[in-house]
Amino acid sequence: NRGYAGGNNAGLDIACESGADYVLVLNNDTLVAPDAVRRMVEAADVKDAGIVSAKIYYESERDRFWFAGGRIVPSLGQVTHRGQGRPAASLPRETRPVEFLTFCAVLVRRSAWESVGPLDEEFFAYGEDADWCLRARGAGWRLLHAPGAAALHRVSASAGTRTPLQSYLLARARVLLVRRHAGAAARRLLFWPWMLLVRGPHDFAKALLTRGWGAAWAGVRGLCDGARGGAPRRFRAELGLDGGGGGA
Repeated sequence: NRGYAGGNNAGLDIACESGADYVLVLNNDTLVAPDAVRRMVEAADVKDAGIVSAKIYYESERDRFWFAGGRIVPSLGQVTHRGQGRPAASLPRETRPVEFLTFCAVLVRRSAWESVGPLDEEFFAYGEDADWCLRARGAGWRLLHAPGAAALHRVSASAGTRTPLQSYLLARARVLLVRRHAGAAARRLLFWPWMLLVRGPHDFAKALLTRGWGAAWAGVRGLCDGARGGAPRRFRAELGLDGGGGGA
């Protein structure tokens, strides 16, 4: 099990080697409108467009956005979705460049994939798309959100919503993202003080009150494993790593 990152890398590599100009990455809990791919290709047909995302609605509430473009604060490992939970009519309708695109439903240009490189498999799941977007922007590619293409997303169908596994992977991904894209001074003087004194206690208390001890402690383990690096060490059976052996 190479995780979300490794699985997509395998598929994208095969598609690119087969001569595809664009490759559609689509989560298995996502549905696209009949004309979505055509509209994404049209949006991508401009100079320096490396990747294009559809507008994504909640599958359970089809009048509200789940994703309409996003932004990243690398020094905090913070990724936010623009317009999350807002009514569809309240957001822009024109194609525009953004800082972050979720790989839930994106069209990737082959030349961009080949120049930026694959998703970083150390992330396993969560955060690999933010890392790729930062690398793509650094290489001069534009990231476009195309509201003309629509998709529906059943959120967190793989890891589950508000589960210990999701808490673990999200916390771990945050640290890995900071390690990749923030300097040593920013990590030491900004990220870790903020995480230990503000965000960490907030996330722990919220998880404890809403999801229980397992989810709260899983977030702590995720932070520790992210700082340590390497493959995920917690929830090995759920992740299917090394034959599902015990956690470290």
